[in-house]
Amino acid sequence: MSDAPKTLDLTFLLNVMTRVVDDHAKSGVGSVDITDADLYFALPAREALNIYAPPEPPLPVASLMADIAALTELMNDPGRSATPVELETLGNLIRMVAGLSEQIQK
Repeated sequence: MSDAPKTLDLTFLLNVMTRVVDDHAKSGVGSVDITDADLYFALPAREALNIYAPPEPPLPVASLMADIAALTELMNDPGRSATPVELETLGNLIRMVAGLSEQIQK
């Protein structure tokens, strides 16, 4: 396992995200209906990384609408810098879209 990468370049994530979105757009899927999917269980990233201490129930509940609003605020404020919170929020949105994948499959 000595050839395993020691870091993850965030530009790689950007490039993969662009590719995935572009591929879906080319196949005619440009959006996912989230009307009935606002609330979801949210496991904080730090807890997800600690595989030796399973999360205690109940898991926290988060909102896709609140996540979208928070990321919209970031995008509408060019002077504001993104923090790890926004990175985690973006990851949550990506996971939820993947969870709604039946809409994406043709």
